[in-house]
Amino acid sequence: MMKIFIGSSSNGQQVADRLDKLLGVDFEIERWYADTFDSGRSYIDSLTKKCRECDFAVIVLTADDPAVQRSVQKVLPRDNCIFEAGLFMGHLSLDPQRVFLVTELTSDSLPTDLLGLKSTPGTTLQIKAQNIRAQARDLGKHGRTFSYGQLLEEEESLGDDHCVVVQSAQPIELETTGPEKDVPGVIAARVRANMRKLRYHYFFHANPGTVDRIANLCLRLVTLSDAGHQVSLEQMEQHVELLRRRMRIHFLPDEPLVAFCVHKLMAEKPSLYLRDEDSTFVFWPKSDTAMRYVPLRRAVIDARSQEFFVWNRACEAAALDDKNMTYKHLLLEQGAECFAQSGATSAWESLLRVDPKRGSPPTNAEEASNARA
Repeated sequence: MMKIFIGSSSNGQQVADRLDKLLGVDFEIERWYADTFDSGRSYIDSLTKKCRECDFAVIVLTADDPAVQRSVQKVLPRDNCIFEAGLFMGHLSLDPQRVFLVTELTSDSLPTDLLGLKSTPGTTLQIKAQNIRAQARDLGKHGRTFSYGQLLEEEESLGDDHCVVVQSAQPIELETTGPEKDVPGVIAARVRANMRKLRYHYFFHANPGTVDRIANLCLRLVTLSDAGHQVSLEQMEQHVELLRRRMRIHFLPDEPLVAFCVHKLMAEKPSLYLRDEDSTFVFWPKSDTAMRYVPLRRAVIDARSQEFFVWNRACEAAALDDKNMTYKHLLLEQGAECFAQSGATSAWESLLRVDPKRGSPPTNAEEASNARA
């Protein structure tokens, strides 16, 4: 279901309530006065989060603030409503068709930089809502783009015990650009923090050329602190235990045609993000093409594995042309070497330990049951 943000001043809340009722049958509504501003987040952070979540915005502009402009007395809309209209248009690809102004004010009472946005036509609020509904259905969901860091932020807001899938030829975490690249432990720490309530399944191509990167990903997740420093052996063991409970790495015999991330894999309505050529992720609206990847990954994950690395038979048995060993042996050898250089050999051995009593990452309910037992 598409999502619409409705914003207004306090004076326009009555109109916003009526729009909520008129549009709420066909759309999921986010209202500025109903849990938009999270505790612990600034006004801008909360609003920006809503920009990323919504496909459209409806901003109600009412005559709120008396002002004198060029010696002419006017009554203008509230500044924060003007700001919200501009912010949403910026996040929605500068597409004025995705931001609707509901107002009786004339154009001379609106800022000139909003003239690209036009008042929604209609003599009554019901007709305006019909026009909004028709245009939204015509345009469809917004293909929002996310950096990998922003996807991790989206994951932070997911409910407990959801399953996240990341598929790519090699670890995305090691390709991060921007300020996060300067501190290697930042991404690892954020993934670990999310792991306390989410389950992660990575799908990588079994390619000898990227084996060192996969080993390096494991090393970062186990040995690095939030600031990129090596943690104590005791903390390493804690990280290993977390990874063994909440993470699996699967291998694909062929290079994946597409790289993507799925949030809430096992839910009725999972969210799928396709990785673009510029390494950003584009929200992929539900379609037969997009969703065909979901049951394929569900089937593999449902077959519970007792090991941290989940081996496809072809990947496990395939011999390498230039070495008298399989890909599996090469990865295990590279991982042991990486961890030994950091003095963390015991952590690597613990990560690979197979406990016959433990299968794939348990749900939170299972963990609670085990704790009670």
